[in-house]
Amino acid sequence: MANPALLRMLGYDSFEELARRNLETEQAYEPDYPRLIFKEKIEREGVVQGLESAWRRTDGTTLFVRESARMVRDAEGAPLFYEGTAEDITARVKAEAESRWLASILEQSLNEIYVFDAQTLRFTYANGGALANLGLSLEELRALTPVDIKPLITREVFDDLLNPLRSGKQDHLDLETVHQRKDGSTYPVLLTLQRSTQGGQDVIVAIGYDITDRQRLEDQLRQAQKMESVGRLAGGVAHDFNNMLNIIMIYTELALRKLGQEEPMRADLEEVQKAAKRSATLTKQLLAFARKQQILPRVLDLNATIADMVKMLSRLLGEEITFSLVAESSLWAVKMDAGQVDQILANLAVNARDAIEGAGTVTLETSNLTVDSSYLASHPYSEPGDYVLMTFSDTGRGMDRETLDKIFEPFFSTKGSLGTGLGLATVYGIVKQNRGFINAYSEVGRGTTFKIYIPRWTGEEEIGDHAGEAPAPCGSETVLVAEDEEAILALAGRLLKEHGYTVLSAHSPGDALLLAQHHKGPIHLLLTDVVMPLMNGKELAEKLTALRPEIKTLYMSGYTANVVAHRGVLDEGVHFLQKPFTVESLARTVRDALDGKG
Repeated sequence: MANPALLRMLGYDSFEELARRNLETEQAYEPDYPRLIFKEKIEREGVVQGLESAWRRTDGTTLFVRESARMVRDAEGAPLFYEGTAEDITARVKAEAESRWLASILEQSLNEIYVFDAQTLRFTYANGGALANLGLSLEELRALTPVDIKPLITREVFDDLLNPLRSGKQDHLDLETVHQRKDGSTYPVLLTLQRSTQGGQDVIVAIGYDITDRQRLEDQLRQAQKMESVGRLAGGVAHDFNNMLNIIMIYTELALRKLGQEEPMRADLEEVQKAAKRSATLTKQLLAFARKQQILPRVLDLNATIADMVKMLSRLLGEEITFSLVAESSLWAVKMDAGQVDQILANLAVNARDAIEGAGTVTLETSNLTVDSSYLASHPYSEPGDYVLMTFSDTGRGMDRETLDKIFEPFFSTKGSLGTGLGLATVYGIVKQNRGFINAYSEVGRGTTFKIYIPRWTGEEEIGDHAGEAPAPCGSETVLVAEDEEAILALAGRLLKEHGYTVLSAHSPGDALLLAQHHKGPIHLLLTDVVMPLMNGKELAEKLTALRPEIKTLYMSGYTANVVAHRGVLDEGVHFLQKPFTVESLARTVRDALDGKG
């Protein structure tokens, strides 16, 4: 016998259809159905109570039941039949399976998930991610409240935050806070809190996200923005200062030429000249940091460039410090100014020398490196691609984290009054100007390592040499000088006249255009400042070229403006004179521009 409820549960239309089946032989039960347990228990004890089993419906789907049965025997004790009941528990079993699945997901989540009593604040649950982050067991955590792991929040403040949730005025609360681990260390967390119920009790469910990486990226962004702002300021100051230095240097040079070796004033002027040159070096460093330093990039074999510097680096480091070079034999080519390589290594060498007390070692390594997705995961500020890596390591006293975070800032120095704070700022600017990036690693007492990544050059230009050029001779051509700084205009005009040139002087781009329109003879060269009011040097050159197609152009500036160059690198074929210039550099560059050299 089977009642209609059992027939519906199993999917039979009539009892006769069920009665025709042999449930023992026709796979009416799922393979894991405990049929043997049922038979052994009921035959031994005569009864089965609450056995949970899996049956199979007529359509092949699984039915979960909770069955209870007893054996009915005849007068002699022989088994006649079983009678019992079966309760459909399919919904409950599936719900429990889903609950276990969800619990597994919660446990495997790297985010922190907490549950705590809304009134007492005692923890009732925490997932594995939360316990791992805090370094606590669940038993240890249950003895605490959220306030115990939040060193920046008091119980009163936390209660005030929770009250809108407790009263139902808010459905959730987002809170950025700090959690403290068992060992006392802390980490930043973004929490989302919601009210819920658990066993009839009001609880707060909290989901926490460790935002250490996000904060690190935000700090890097703020640092980059600060460096960019300081760089713009430094570049502007250096540009204006270079004009003044140019006047000091040139007039000092001219005065020295008129004085004999025994003149009393000569020593004084030489000191002025030395101070001006030192100041020019400082402005050059500021321009390098600002990425507005004039550079002439060439395709280089860094190993060869560095090899030329080994003697100089050894002298900078001194006799007590051992310098070694470990170069990769098949190093990729790069395209950059060889002088900038010198600047980078000289600044790093001076820093290493000052950091090493007594004897020590400095190692410079070169290697090829491809930045891929796995590298980007741990260095998010880098760019994918092929790089030549220069690794510069010393065995000096090292730096703490606070100092390490500031080393590339201009004017920050660990040397007190002995340092300008521009050495590493210069290195940083040069690397950025060449589309590379730089990392520094250091620990107190364990030395410092700088890793400098310069993009691989894949063009067809051949690696060039670094041969210098002879001073240019004088000339007789006509040069139109456009410069809004009156002292520089007068100075350039005087020097060019002394070298045989005819000079037309213009205080502004408008004056230069008028002179070009009314001058009867040829104008062979325009010598123009890059940055001037109303019209920049590039625009002036274009207008003059339209008037006089034969005219050539030489730009001059304390830095290279974007109208002349892209990212501070001169376009091919553009002539440029870096301020502050000397008498010889002005004469040579003008001659080169007229002759089409460089």
